[in-house]
Amino acid sequence: MKNSELVLYLLSCFLLHLFSSPKQSTAYAYTPIYNFTVDCGATGPQTGPDRRPWTGDDSKYAPTEQSINGQKSISANAANQEVDRVPYYTARVSASPFSYLFPVTSGSTFIRLYFYPADYSKFNRSSSFFSVTAGDFTLLSNFSASLTADYLQQRVFEKEFCLNIDQESQKLNITFIPFPNSYAFVNGIEVVSMPANLYYTGENINYIGVDNTYQLLTNSALETMYRLNVGAGSISAKDDTGMFRSWDSDDHFLAGKMGVVPVNTTIHLQYSKISNDTAPDEVYTTARTTGTNRTENMMYNLTWTLEVDPGFTYLVRLHFCEFQPEIQKVNDREFKIYIANQTAEDQADVIVWSGGNGIPVYRDYAVTINYENPKTKTNLLIALHPGQYGRTRYADAILNGLELFKIGDSDNNLAGPNPIPTFSPPNREPQNQKHPSGGKGIGIIIGGILAGVVIIALIGFLVFRRRMRRVKDAASSDIASRRGLFSFSTIKSTKTKGGDSHLPSDLCRYFSLAEIKSATGDFDPVFIVGTGGFGNVYKGYVEISGHSTPVAIKRLNPGSQQGAHEFKNEIELLSQLRHLHLVSLIGYCNEDREMILIAPECLKKYAEIADCCLNDDGTKRPPMGDVVWGLEFALKLQESAEQRINTGGAPKEKKHKDIPTDDSLMDGDDVFSDSIVRALKSPAFTSTTSRSGQGSSTTNTTSFGSDNFVSGAVFSEIGKPEGR
Repeated sequence: MKNSELVLYLLSCFLLHLFSSPKQSTAYAYTPIYNFTVDCGATGPQTGPDRRPWTGDDSKYAPTEQSINGQKSISANAANQEVDRVPYYTARVSASPFSYLFPVTSGSTFIRLYFYPADYSKFNRSSSFFSVTAGDFTLLSNFSASLTADYLQQRVFEKEFCLNIDQESQKLNITFIPFPNSYAFVNGIEVVSMPANLYYTGENINYIGVDNTYQLLTNSALETMYRLNVGAGSISAKDDTGMFRSWDSDDHFLAGKMGVVPVNTTIHLQYSKISNDTAPDEVYTTARTTGTNRTENMMYNLTWTLEVDPGFTYLVRLHFCEFQPEIQKVNDREFKIYIANQTAEDQADVIVWSGGNGIPVYRDYAVTINYENPKTKTNLLIALHPGQYGRTRYADAILNGLELFKIGDSDNNLAGPNPIPTFSPPNREPQNQKHPSGGKGIGIIIGGILAGVVIIALIGFLVFRRRMRRVKDAASSDIASRRGLFSFSTIKSTKTKGGDSHLPSDLCRYFSLAEIKSATGDFDPVFIVGTGGFGNVYKGYVEISGHSTPVAIKRLNPGSQQGAHEFKNEIELLSQLRHLHLVSLIGYCNEDREMILIAPECLKKYAEIADCCLNDDGTKRPPMGDVVWGLEFALKLQESAEQRINTGGAPKEKKHKDIPTDDSLMDGDDVFSDSIVRALKSPAFTSTTSRSGQGSSTTNTTSFGSDNFVSGAVFSEIGKPEGR
């Protein structure tokens, strides 16, 4: 009896463990025809960190070599092994070409190359430059794994490619060719089959900026540049649909506002439009949207910044699935899609494409990135913007996933340039060498000469500095603006001993150049909203008091006549200026020869005009003429503030009551043109009730200080170009 109970107990424990333990194998949507995983330089079977099996290249996958000067490849261990053991601990290294041959079937295939640039035996990390070919395709050329890893700020990385195997060859030959006086290496190779129509669909797709459509032919090779799970975390290779693709989070690629990330893990997805192996379910049950705030959504784009190599055409695949219960019908959510600053979709509607809620779809686009500088990378922007009010129920946009592929050129080449290296001075160890006694006298003489030179240089520097103090700031402002000589180290103090007024830190914040570049997509032209004498004005979003705030960012043009002196004046005045119609400065940046001003409210007038255009009552929407004059008025307000600062005629503090009225505008030194003054004095503005900064009053002329200043009317009488 006891024996039978023991058997039942053990059987129960076994079954419980079997059904409750983590799954060792997953029922993938796609089962690969072949899946080769080679741990280069290793011996025997290996197990990867995700429990996938790997094979050392001492087996049937051993490389063939083309020996040069008797040199052969070696199996080497990395000097620094602070990475996953498989496939990065070992590598196949050689100063001669070597190849791997894989028996494959015809059709599409993935090739993944794994690299860990480290010191291997006698081979130095930074001395590796090589090319990689796969059949007739050049995957990499003059490739430096160390430069790439340093640029990515990663110890290890992988390169993924897609190509087609023709019916005749049934073999895949991957060859590594080192450059002269260099060596080639690889840590791991993975070759996995893929569904025939996964990316090579044979369909005509939208070719951005070109009248014709684009067709991705099967004789083209692809390099995977980005594969992003939008609005959620990364997805590991073992959680893919069977092709072991890795999906990264999109957080690091967003420019500006992050949007909203809805999730619906309970929805049952219906793969009626695409195959269920296209992407993991998690891609289609998470997303990033602009949110439900209609007014705020209309003021910005949801933008991803992706760095690419110029001179190539790219395949952009956008994944969509409406899983929010409120989106059920056509026009519930309509939006615009911009790729490379060009309109890809003017009326994107996922329900139109899919036919209903919970049905995944994708859209493919092709775009060519032309050369600007063939040696440097450039940014490809993908942006979404809510549709026009009245056409869509929700002013919102959505994206679930994003894939970007580089398409090989006409020479079957996918290789781009190496990242530009960042040089740092070498660390030199002090040399403690003993000199013969006869050298002491020479050393003393040389030391005395050097000491004399230092003393003379110091005296000259003090004299020069004393004279320079007497030179006016205006004489050196242009030089300072270009060399960044103006220092803001005292700007956080309220007063100095000399009594000079400086800016309180609570009124003006210092922004780092990295923050500014992040807010403007590295000063991408797509964010430019205007241009003035100071330079370009960019729209961006920065974090202020824990909230993402829309700002205007003015960047000094190197050719501008405004220098450090005017830049300082503008900061000191505008940061203390708070008025409805004038620019309010909240921060600045003076780093790496850049002079940048950040103002949160100067876009307010533009927003007011846009809001009027979106009025529900069509009769209350302004005509186009008023819109144009209103926009020009907003620009003139900004220019007036800039010019007032540059003339140095403004006081340190300006509240509502200090804004000049129409009488002060008659001053010949004022920045406003005579045509504007005449417009303000026009009978069209008489008998206007306004609420001024000093209180409520009824005047016969409109005051510039009025909070209810009628922007469109000011320019109604200005017909001459100089009046504009």
